Amino acid sequence: FGLAAASRNFCKELQSRTKLKVKYNIARINQRLAPVLELNLFRILQEAFNNIEKHAHAREVRLRIAFRGNSIILSIQDDGRGFDSKRGKAGKGKWRGIGLTNMRERAEFLGGTCTVESVPKQGTTITVRVPCGKDQLM
Repeated sequence: FGLAAASRNFCKELQSRTKLKVKYNIARINQRLAPVLELNLFRILQEAFNNIEKHAHAREVRLRIAFRGNSIILSIQDDGRGFDSKRGKAGKGKWRGIGLTNMRERAEFLGGTCTVESVPKQGTTITVRVPCGKDQLM
């Protein structure tokens, strides 16, 4: 279905099975992106939403997919409990931070970046920025 359609469907499904209010703003994508780009961006989206559902205790989530210059930007913001992002890891136990690490590694694999900004009791914002030149369009 492509990144845009899959992301919209995922947001609708998440909202229907949880108490989360999910808002999304997805740029019109006239061409399919390279499969490796679409797949990894969607997996980052899934991981972020999974973390929100399991850990954030959020009421609302916002997804934005936009193009800026030769980059695609994926931004996921929640109004949940947040965490101290300066400490580097969230959660408890030996598995803490694995999902965040996977998101960063996927973004880096695509030649991009993944930043996580979070403040306790104020929510979390994940921003992924990856290059999206003509060579990544189908």
